[in-house]
Amino acid sequence: MEIGILTHPLGIALQCLGIYLALRLIPLSGRSNAWLTFSSAFVLMGVRLIGELLEHFEIILPGSLTNNFDDLLSLLITILMVVGIYLIRTIFEERQQSQQKLQQQLDELLRFQKVTVGRELRMKELVEENTELRCQHDLSKSARSQP
Repeated sequence: MEIGILTHPLGIALQCLGIYLALRLIPLSGRSNAWLTFSSAFVLMGVRLIGELLEHFEIILPGSLTNNFDDLLSLLITILMVVGIYLIRTIFEERQQSQQKLQQQLDELLRFQKVTVGRELRMKELVEENTELRCQHDLSKSARSQP
């Protein structure tokens, strides 16, 4: 028994799983081009495996899928994978930019908090100082008014 009889159906099942997982990432990432490109590559890989399996079981004549066709499929798959990787980079670039923007906003909020907390502490000190000065003023006023 050839190993292809076992690996090809498993490979086809994994290609289908890859298509499913890639398509599920479209709503999550908000991007479809990269995931559709990866899905297309998985479809072509599946077609290639199905062709090999059909040749193995002699459903189609061996050699019907010539080396040129197989090479062309391999090249298309590689191109789709490279394009998919190129397209997916924008998702990560946007994520990195969002993280930088959030960090800047957090830094601004922390600076604002530091300023406002410092101001509130200073206001509390001034209220206490004002209260103390009023008490001293009232004491000196009452001391002057007593003979």
